Parts: sequence; C-alpha cells; structure tokens
Amino acid sequence: MPEALICPKCAAEVQYRDAGPSLTCPRCHAPLQPEHASSASGTKEMDPELRELLAEVHKTPGGGGPPVSKIQAIKDYRQATGAGLAEAKRAVESAGPFQVGSPRPAASGGGLRWVAVLAIVGLIAGVVGAIFALVQRNGPTINPPTNIAPTAVVPNLSIPQSLLPSATPQFATMTMEFGSQGVGPGHFDDARSIAVDNRGHIYVGEYSNGRVQVFDTTGKYLSEFSLGPNSYLQNLIADRNGTVYAVSSSHILRFTGTTGAAVPEMDSDAGTAAPKEYNDACIGAMMYAISSSGGGEAEIVRLDTNSGKILGSFNTKKLVGESLDLFRIVSLATGEIYALDREKGVFKFAMDGRYINRFGGGKTAGVSPLDLPPSQLFSPLNIAADGQGRIYVSDAGSCIKVYDKDGNYIDKFGGHEVAFGIAIDDDDNIYACMRNRHTVRKFVISKR
Repeated sequence: MPEALICPKCAAEVQYRDAGPSLTCPRCHAPLQPEHASSASGTKEMDPELRELLAEVHKTPGGGGPPVSKIQAIKDYRQATGAGLAEAKRAVESAGPFQVGSPRPAASGGGLRWVAVLAIVGLIAGVVGAIFALVQRNGPTINPPTNIAPTAVVPNLSIPQSLLPSATPQFATMTMEFGSQGVGPGHFDDARSIAVDNRGHIYVGEYSNGRVQVFDTTGKYLSEFSLGPNSYLQNLIADRNGTVYAVSSSHILRFTGTTGAAVPEMDSDAGTAAPKEYNDACIGAMMYAISSSGGGEAEIVRLDTNSGKILGSFNTKKLVGESLDLFRIVSLATGEIYALDREKGVFKFAMDGRYINRFGGGKTAGVSPLDLPPSQLFSPLNIAADGQGRIYVSDAGSCIKVYDKDGNYIDKFGGHEVAFGIAIDDDDNIYACMRNRHTVRKFVISKR
C-alpha cells in the first residue's frame, strides 16, 4: 500500500512506496525526504472537544464507517469552498488527525457533514484573519495619537427646549425706540438731555436751541416748550410733582412740565460769596447741584426745592484731597451723592459731605475702550440711579455701565452705542437719549 506525504514547497500530495534519495515532487520537482515533509497520514494533538465533534462527523448516516482520509478531506474542502490547495491543506491540518484510507464519495453523508464542519472552521478563520489584518492596518483605536482629536460620538437625542441652556441675557434689553432727525414735532436735532416724571412723561431736550419736547409712555409726541433765545441746555431733571429743572447757561431754570410754564429759577446768589455757576443738578433726599465757582474748585451745593434757596455747600478738594472737575451728579433717596469727573471717575459722598470712595477710573488718553477692564470708564457722559441704589453711567463705546451703590461693577448693556442723557422712572426702566441717532431708547432690566 503506497504511503503519502505533502510537499513542503508547493503543498502537493505525493504518494510513494519507497522513499529513496531520488524521491522528488512531481509538481515542483523539489527533492523530498519523508522526515522533512508533512505526512499525509500523520497525526497531531488536538482539543478533546474538537476530537469528539470530528469523531461524530466522521460517521456515516447509518453509524460507524471508516474515517475520512486527509486527502479526501482536502478534496472535499476545495470542492465545497473553491479554495486553493495550500489553503485547503492548512484548514484540514488545523482540524486533523486523519488516517490514510480510501476516499469517501463526496455525496456521502459523512463527507458532507465533514465539509460543513471544515467550511465553518474556514469561515471563522477567515473572519478572525480579516479582523486581525484590519487592526494591524489601521492601528489600535483605544489610544489615538495625541495630535489627532478623536471623533466625538453624538447621541441622537431629542432634548426639550426648556432644558437647554440659554444665552446669558444682557442686564437690560431695548423695548422701545422713537424719534428721527429733524426739527418738527417728534424729531430731534442735537438732543442730549432726558428726564422722566412720576407720571411717565418723557422730556427730551436739545442742547443748541433749548427746545424741550414732551412724550407719553409710548413715545407719542404731546407738546413742547423752549428755554428762551440763546439758551444752551446742559441737562434736564424732573421731580415727583411734575416740575422740570433745566440746567442752562450756568443757571437752574424751572418749568411746569406738561405746560412749559416758567417757575422762578433756583437761587445762585450765596450772599457775600460770588454767584454760583451750575454745571448740573439732581433731586433725591434734596436737590444737589455742582458749581465750579469759588476759586475754580468744584463745590456740591444743597438747595431747597420749594424756595429755591441755597442751604449750604462743601468743597470737594478739601474732602478728596485733589482738584476735581465735576460734570454730572446724582443722589439716592437715602442721601448718598455720586459726582462724575470725566477724567477721574465717580466720587461717592455721604449726605453730610463726607467723602466715601471712588470708582470707574475715567478716561485714559491714547487707550481704546476695548483695552480697558469692564469696570473702568472710557469717556463718561452722564449718570443716573434706580430705585435699588444701582448707579448707571453712560460711557462712549460701551453705552451704559451699571455699578452697585458701593461702586462694584455689575454689567453693561446697549452695545457699543453712545448714550448722552439717561433717566430712570419709578419702575426702574431706563431711557437713553441717543444723540447721534436722533432717537430715544427705552430699556427694561432683564436681571433683577
């Protein structure tokens, strides 16, 4: 009975009776030595569970039957899968052991079952090999290179809008704007001052001609009056009785707001001292005004709103320790006074004139407002206070900045517009006179 071996070079099966020194492979003509070649009838150790499965598959449908030869197994595998000889040999050898015997017909039950097992083994081996090759080609995925950002996995979730984070709102948002350029009713020409009385009437004053227009809470034009010829309007103030105070040409004039009827002006004569020249005024616990008379040093003057008489004054240089050029003033109902120096910032005083602190910095030459910290003022134009004691300063390039009563910066709003005059009503709504746009804007506080 001939023996068989597998050529180590081309994997061809070679049958022989006597393996002499002249034994060669009939396909590739490689010299063969049985001890160097793979025996077609050789066996090797295998997993016991696989051995039992193969033993069961080797049986014919009727039970028993001779074992499948290695050669027959290779032929069956190639017929079933279309694989090459070398691939079939490797798959069959991985499943072994086999004995040399008569080839079993391909259509027999045991052969078909065997082919099925080999096909499954081959499929599993192919899948594992493909995965291994893919990993080797693409590299590991759990440790990507540090210079390549891993692709984010975004879950397909539907999140209710109410649960999504919203953009941080500004301190206040604009809810109304009215006016346009011109000289007729409802139009503005160089409007820089604004005031609001306790009934919501809005007073808008023009600097160069002394005209004051009156509007209702919706911005509807109601009436107007004039300060008189050659009057330059520096600022407007309104008290809770509807009286409008106009700081004009160093005087404080008074009018009945809705009719424009003139009322005797506030006193500027302090007796033996030189007459006061007023730059601005405000109404809180009482009326305070800024005067630059008296040797050129800034003074804060107290006035009686009923009689218009001067009640007293204090020199700010003596209180602060340096000369101030005060431009605007506002006070709280609790008596604190805030005076604005355009170059040095805001100075806070107690009702009795005691100096408390300063904040906001002031204008810095040669520096852009974008280069300054948010709390610092660039070129302040006006100042106001609301019912919570917050201080509002209109600042070129930042519109309106907000501070608490101690001078701590809170926020800003209005974009990069320029607001000349600002006023606040009893509901803490803010009105800004946008001189360059010839309009008035109303802002409602978003953050309480």
